[in-house]
Amino acid sequence: MQYKKYLKISAIIVTIYIAIIVIIGLSASPKDSDVAVVLGNEVYADGTPSKRLQERLNAAIDLYKNRKVKQIIASGGVGKSGYNEAAIMTKYLQTNGVNPQDIITDLTGINTMATAINTAKIASGHNFKTIVIVSQYYHLPRCELAFRQAGITNFSADYPLYFEIYDIYSIIREAVAIPFYIIYGVER
Repeated sequence: MQYKKYLKISAIIVTIYIAIIVIIGLSASPKDSDVAVVLGNEVYADGTPSKRLQERLNAAIDLYKNRKVKQIIASGGVGKSGYNEAAIMTKYLQTNGVNPQDIITDLTGINTMATAINTAKIASGHNFKTIVIVSQYYHLPRCELAFRQAGITNFSADYPLYFEIYDIYSIIREAVAIPFYIIYGVER
């Protein structure tokens, strides 16, 4: 009988933890900043960005066109399709009205930690003081943790209004990944 009580308490704690991740992500609000960094995501076998990645890019394009950011960092690595996400992202940004001079391509942003570290280096080299992190809402708490660990503290965040059933898996993945970031941190 005792284990059922502990199981119920554990389920409540996990539910609250997941709710906190979602609430933090959905409460993100971008501030006027020097640059937006878009974290990479799936590129299809035909070399086109997935709908999720397109929506991230569109969110950054909106920030850029509304003059909330002056430049955009496209950060990604080589995915399962064999394409470098950042290169595809850069092409998409250019095709959709972003001046090529206002795009910085981070071809080695192979994961969230790498993007945070690379963004810190890029920000230092370009004298960026403020950053908007752009990703899915459920990914933002881990992004914010990684960016803090990489030494970036003056940031805000934004996410596209794009939701899909796959978000359920992604939220659970984030719930598992966040403790690893807390324990192991970002190596600089």
